[in-house]
Amino acid sequence: GRRNNLSTLQLPANLLETHGLKVANRVKQYLGSPDAKNDHGTNLPNIQIHSTRPLTCYPNRGTGTGHPFKLVDYLIPTVEDGSSKQWSHEMKGVPAFYTSVLNETMAHFDATHLLEIKEVEGRQWNVEERETMDGCKLLQSMIHDLDARMNAGQLTSFAAYEEDLFSKVVPLIHDTFEEWDGDSALMLQRFFQSHGTAVRYSIARTTRELLKKGGDGVDKYEILDDVTMQDFAIKFLLGQQCEGEYATGPLIDRVVVGCPRAEHVIEAVQAADKITV
Repeated sequence: GRRNNLSTLQLPANLLETHGLKVANRVKQYLGSPDAKNDHGTNLPNIQIHSTRPLTCYPNRGTGTGHPFKLVDYLIPTVEDGSSKQWSHEMKGVPAFYTSVLNETMAHFDATHLLEIKEVEGRQWNVEERETMDGCKLLQSMIHDLDARMNAGQLTSFAAYEEDLFSKVVPLIHDTFEEWDGDSALMLQRFFQSHGTAVRYSIARTTRELLKKGGDGVDKYEILDDVTMQDFAIKFLLGQQCEGEYATGPLIDRVVVGCPRAEHVIEAVQAADKITV
């Protein structure tokens, strides 16, 4: 008969999408069973199972649509110039410099000089000044909302956060102000850079809490506070064992990790080196 050349089966599997692990176990149990030998004879395929997307999850345990979220901790700047960094799981809160930049931004757009016109000069605003005041109030409200959403733990996907910025926040800013002075443009740039850093911390904290608490279809995981989520997630997959009478040993032969940055390769190798099966 014709020889089956299938050698590798790739299945998405991670801490939140575990159906792939069940499929992998069924495959390995079948390959080790008498039925497989009867079906294939001497052409019994030697199939390796590779786990994909070990750190990337999609809504509804992989069946939903929308932005993915990451099972990762981030190496986050603890000072605004980025000269000092710390892992998000080792931090006790958002970087202190974010709060300073937030307060500085709110103060920059409080339009104090316009308020002084009424109080000191005793005159009403002209059309341009009123539009500036309205724009400052809108910016302050927007910044307050961004900060509140982050502190409430409502953000779970950095990709969704970026899309919200580019599709809603940035167009709103451009529609509100026709021109920017240099100081205001720099102030907004500093805020969004700082806020993005704080959002990464918030997302990592929220994701870790979800994994540790479990519930709503999510298994509960005991992740030590000194272990990164990516380290835990990769070790979890590499430590999975076959369950059944026909196959034993490791369930996953390879974990395929997407590594868009060089440091991600090092992290993945370090996690693999730590595993003890």
